[in-house]
Amino acid sequence: MNARPPSAMPATVRACLAMIWVQALASAYIGWSVCSEIDTRHDHGQEVESEGVLRFVAYLSYGMAVALLVASVFFFRRALVASKVVYGYEVLVLCFGGLGIALAVATSTFHPLQLVGFALPGAVCWALSSESADQWFGAAYRGQHASPPARPDASP
Repeated sequence: MNARPPSAMPATVRACLAMIWVQALASAYIGWSVCSEIDTRHDHGQEVESEGVLRFVAYLSYGMAVALLVASVFFFRRALVASKVVYGYEVLVLCFGGLGIALAVATSTFHPLQLVGFALPGAVCWALSSESADQWFGAAYRGQHASPPARPDASP
């Protein structure tokens, strides 16, 4: 394809960025919520089962929020690695989300809101695999930030 690389960020990439920021905020909130619940229980003299695992999940949630925010900053620099990191993260979220939904259905605890947590990563994967996103990140990867060089004339 000989089209010039887009100079403005495509709408699909902007939508992807918005979804990534929502996920980062949700992930940070989950981490804060888990830590807050553990601390509240300690303040009331209650024992917390599997506290180490819960704290690990909370800190992992914080780490994922930071990773998503850092990757989103690199979207503006058209860093191909940022899109690949986010895509890999979303695929993992889709896999674990699918397992969670299957487990919820099997144990009759399924709630339709669980599909939202499954749809958001799916939308991000779709947006990152669109042609406009591929052109946006691919052009930078191929070193085509500026317009392509003029072709020399074949005539003498």
